[in-house]
Order: sequence, then structure tokens, then C-alpha cells
Amino acid sequence: MNKKILGACLLAFSPLWAHAATFDKFVPADSKIGFTYSQMGVSLDGEFKKFDGTLSFDPANAEAAKVTLSVP
Repeated sequence: MNKKILGACLLAFSPLWAHAATFDKFVPADSKIGFTYSQMGVSLDGEFKKFDGTLSFDPANAEAAKVTLSVP
């Protein structure tokens, strides 16, 4: 009986734990911007070593998301 009550409580309150993460700043040390370039049948991969930026994202209003990147 107690296991059924515990299970019902966990199911009832699980939506409170399942929410989207919000972001507002890139951490360059933990981020990577990469690209692939192809010319005359040869593909090359590259990445930007230095960059900065911000990300404005509200899970409730995803249409208003904004990204700003700066690559020196």
C-alpha cells in the first residue's frame, strides 16, 4: 500500500522536476564553434579558437530566442 502511495506521489510531482534549462551566456572554455569547408572535392574541418557571445532563450517563448556571436 505504501509503495502505491509513494509511486502516485512521484508521478504527480515529476513535472515539477522536468523543466527546460535556460541559458544566457556562452562559456568559451566549454564551447566550440566548428565548420566544414569543401572546395574542388576536398573537405576541410576547422574551428574558431576565440569567440564570445550570448544566448537569450526562454522556454516559454522560444520564438523570441536571440543569439549574438563575436569572432575576433
